[in-house]
Amino acid sequence: MTAPTKTAASAPADKASVVPAPRPTRASRTLPFGPGTCALTVDPGQPEAGTNYQTIQHAVDALPNPGPCTVTVKAGTYHEDVEIKSKNSLATTEA
Repeated sequence: MTAPTKTAASAPADKASVVPAPRPTRASRTLPFGPGTCALTVDPGQPEAGTNYQTIQHAVDALPNPGPCTVTVKAGTYHEDVEIKSKNSLATTEA
């Protein structure tokens, strides 16, 4: 995964702040797994449907809370910044 994106709060005082445009919204989906079972894939070559996502960020945004969940990413180069907005509410470590 890539390093976190700089936010306006971390930008140097002499630089203009850049606020990213909001992401387009996607229709929400009901994921086909129950508690304790979660497997998502990222494969840009397949349609974004079911448990497949075309970007890592879309898969991260779909992670259930509480997890755990496995995200399998198809080999390739991904040009995106990924933001994880919250942690698993059942997590006992920061790992």
